[in-house]
Amino acid sequence: DGIRDLVRSRGLGDVYKRQAHFRAPLSRHGLIPGIRRLLSRLRKETGTETVLQNQANDAELTEEEEAQILRIVQEALANVRKHSRANMVRVLLSYDNIGRLRLIVEDDGVGMIIAPDDQDSDGHFGLAIMQERAGTVGAELTIESEPGDGTRVAIQLGSADKATAKTPLGERTE
Repeated sequence: DGIRDLVRSRGLGDVYKRQAHFRAPLSRHGLIPGIRRLLSRLRKETGTETVLQNQANDAELTEEEEAQILRIVQEALANVRKHSRANMVRVLLSYDNIGRLRLIVEDDGVGMIIAPDDQDSDGHFGLAIMQERAGTVGAELTIESEPGDGTRVAIQLGSADKATAKTPLGERTE
């Protein structure tokens, strides 16, 4: 039902475009280089100022966590490109006060109205995709926005001392 509703509301072309977007190759060099490339592309295509602040150099993620987080960042930046009219976008990696890895994508754009129970509705298809991706790796995703006050997408993932099958956030050497 969800796919049929999407096709009816958005048109088949949009569905194909989104499908191709989410199957596009990810960076094979790590999360940080992948985010840098996404920010660079946004800057070149829109002229939007971009900032990456990495305060979590020692964080380690599984390949699946890294892939899902990079896809969430990709979708958040796609939303900036399409809807926000932002002058600046900042991506921040850090730890929260209980040691969970936190990634924030925030812009100074036009913002939007999101009802508390609307973050995963059909009206915000990209937001629903981000929620689903976060859920697959046990992350908590929150989206805050006010009209005229930009948008903030925050991901909190696990605990800082998780260490099973992890790879550092820095660049891979493969």
